Amino acid sequence: THLFLLLLIDGSYLLEIDRLLRPGGYFVVSGPPVQWAKEENEWKELQDLAKSICFDLLSVEGNTAIWRKSLNGSCLAKASSKPMVKLCDKEDDPNAAW
Repeated sequence: THLFLLLLIDGSYLLEIDRLLRPGGYFVVSGPPVQWAKEENEWKELQDLAKSICFDLLSVEGNTAIWRKSLNGSCLAKASSKPMVKLCDKEDDPNAAW
């Protein structure tokens, strides 16, 4: 549950999955918050975030959900204007930490 709460704070976990998956790749979540009692809000937020970055929900069975990344790749450029998805500012220096 705590992993998903962190995921939903800024979407960084799902953004990393989006970065790693090739177009058409699959992402599976098994366990909370997928259809868990008292975690309906978290489950809805996860679905909304996945949809906002163009993941299609293919199947939900019990507590397991399967999404597929769009065949056209990521749609983060379009999603960046949505409040659920926070991307780095273009002026940020990616090498500042080094």
